[in-house]
Amino acid sequence: MLTIQPGAAGAVAADTKRAVTAIDAALLCDTQLMVTIIEALQESDLPIKRSQDLLQSMTTGINHVMAGRAAMVGTIAKLTAIKGQSNIAPVNYGCPAGLGFMESQVTEIASVETVPA
Repeated sequence: MLTIQPGAAGAVAADTKRAVTAIDAALLCDTQLMVTIIEALQESDLPIKRSQDLLQSMTTGINHVMAGRAAMVGTIAKLTAIKGQSNIAPVNYGCPAGLGFMESQVTEIASVETVPA
C-alpha cells in the first residue's frame, strides 16, 4: 500500500480543480474570440484566403486546448488510481466539476495500471 500524506493529497486535489477550471476558462475565452472574429469577418471585405487562414489558426489553438484538457482527464484518472491504492483511499477530496464519472472508473483503471510502491 502506498503512503500519502493527507495534506499533500488535499493540495493536489485543490490544484487539480483549479487547473480544470483554468483550462475550461481558456476554452471559453478562445471560443468567444472565435465567434467575435467570425462576426467581424462578416462585416469586412477580407479575402476568403486570409479569413480561412485566420479561422484555421484559431481552430488549431482551440484543438490544442482540447488536447490539453484530454490529457488532464488522463492525469486525473491516474491520480485517482494512485489514491485508490493508498492509505487515503477512503478520503473523498471531490472531483473537478464534470469529472464525477471517474469515481466509477477507478477500479477499472487501477486494475490496468500498476503503481510501483
